[in-house]
Amino acid sequence: MINLKNYQEPDEIIARLSDCMYPDVERVTKEYARYRSDPDRALLGYVHNHHLVGLIGIIWLSECEVELKHISIKAGMRKQGLGKKLIYEFIENHRIERMEVETDKEAVNFYKSIGFQASSLGEKYPGVERYKCVMSCDTIQIKECRSMAHLIGDRIVLREYRASDLDKMRQWVNDPEITNNLSDLFLYPHSVNETESFLTMIMEGKSNIKSFVIADNSSLDYIGQIDLLNIDWKNRCASMAIVIGTKDKLSKGYGSEAISLLQKFAFEELNLNRIELDVYDYNVRAYKCYLKCGFKKEGRMRQKLFRNGQYRDVIKMAILKEDYLR
Repeated sequence: MINLKNYQEPDEIIARLSDCMYPDVERVTKEYARYRSDPDRALLGYVHNHHLVGLIGIIWLSECEVELKHISIKAGMRKQGLGKKLIYEFIENHRIERMEVETDKEAVNFYKSIGFQASSLGEKYPGVERYKCVMSCDTIQIKECRSMAHLIGDRIVLREYRASDLDKMRQWVNDPEITNNLSDLFLYPHSVNETESFLTMIMEGKSNIKSFVIADNSSLDYIGQIDLLNIDWKNRCASMAIVIGTKDKLSKGYGSEAISLLQKFAFEELNLNRIELDVYDYNVRAYKCYLKCGFKKEGRMRQKLFRNGQYRDVIKMAILKEDYLR
């Protein structure tokens, strides 16, 4: 979800607002201008394949209470749960205690289905019954909201993959400055189709890898990704892989925070006993990060890797649950 107040394609915003308002261009344009100028309003949405596919318009009533003024999903993207996700993400990210919305008979069942309590306002206009719907902390399906697999830290969250992550992933998968520290899987260029196939596989749950996107805590924008793979449930161990794909986030502690969140999840929720990883001897930044996060050097595989015209060593590191609990 992104802030749309300064979105570069205002025509798309006006089109989405027109979908949920009386389609009068002047009226819709004025409403958009109010969102941009009024500090008590928020306008947020989802972008997919460079197009705005959904938005919500919010009016702040207090620090923890809001009115949902507008919600719109682009035709062709409806009935996929985007409206519900927009609402739940906003509530979760901003710790909202109460959300209210006024709606019509056609939409009231949608709000009731996701946890709102509805009451009739009668015929506010001749022949048109209106409803007031309210969601509070007592009525939100908290577990369902949390099932989006958010592990929440101070500056980041570890969240599920989304179709909108594709563009950010494409920014690093063929960037040698990033991939030089990764496995030979990135030795050859990755096509858009390959990246899309990976993303689809993860989103559809067709992989044994337990993957999380490292995202900004407030905007949920993609920063990188972190995985648990090769999970051995009998012996309670797994391998870890991580990449910070947004260059301006490198060397700022985001990797360390992501690893700490994953360790807490792995040891306290999955009951794993050991997490291991490989790091190349020239990747000093990563090596220091892993030491800081409690990993210990267990060995060195000499000249295991041929990279940049040289044979390099691969360092084996691991952390045990008992190390984590100290």
